[in-house]
Amino acid sequence: MMGQRATETIAAYLAYLRLRGMSSATSKRRRSSLHAFARWCHPLCVTDADRDHVEGWLRLFAEPRTRKAYRSDLSDFYQWALRRQVVATNPVALTDGIRVPKSLPRPVPPHAVPGIIAAAPDGPLRLGLMLAAYAGLRRAEICALTGHDVQLYPEPLIVVRQGKGAKDRLVPMHPALRLELADAKGGGRLVGWSPDHLGTVAADHMRRLGYDCTLHQLRASFATELARALDGNVIAVGRVLGHESPTTTMGYVGWDGGAIGVQMPRLYVA
Repeated sequence: MMGQRATETIAAYLAYLRLRGMSSATSKRRRSSLHAFARWCHPLCVTDADRDHVEGWLRLFAEPRTRKAYRSDLSDFYQWALRRQVVATNPVALTDGIRVPKSLPRPVPPHAVPGIIAAAPDGPLRLGLMLAAYAGLRRAEICALTGHDVQLYPEPLIVVRQGKGAKDRLVPMHPALRLELADAKGGGRLVGWSPDHLGTVAADHMRRLGYDCTLHQLRASFATELARALDGNVIAVGRVLGHESPTTTMGYVGWDGGAIGVQMPRLYVA
């Protein structure tokens, strides 16, 4: 439960996000975060929360990555509220940043990918798995794809429109996808599911096959195999994935040594 003032303030902030052109996925996540915080604060309004309230709520979550994401959502909201004089101070600015331990990427094992796709029934699930594994698309990008975004001639490409950060990009088409999308036409969505539904169905499908993996990890598999094919050129991989920073791309590449491991014994040998 949350009060009327909190409801109206959050609604005004979400309208501001739409005005800025934020993606529906970002708006949905921030709405969920703010509503959860508002319910926890009730009967206190979120506009009256202070540093102790923010830190108290964040302490409810065990994972540093989760706390960091929620803190980021609250920070953007309170920056907006401060600029509009809805609040006198930004309570998140008075809290310390949250350090997230760097973990190794966990791509789906490359030998498992063809079997995972082959075991999927024809239709949205199969195509969704292929677009993640063979083009590195995000869930929201997969579900937004239409026949107009498939270019077969003169060069087979997938046009990703308004990806994360509202950026367009071109993704070279894997031969398997070229066959799958040969008949794609028109403006209708190729995968008629929501991103959340696709993610859930894909994870359930892989779990039934013995792989505790997600669609996002198929994207990491694509990044890893593309990096291997390009001799570790993470700049090129990042462009295909839609990343601004190579550091972000490295979080996707599950490097197993490859040619570097072969050369290691030869170091310092005269």
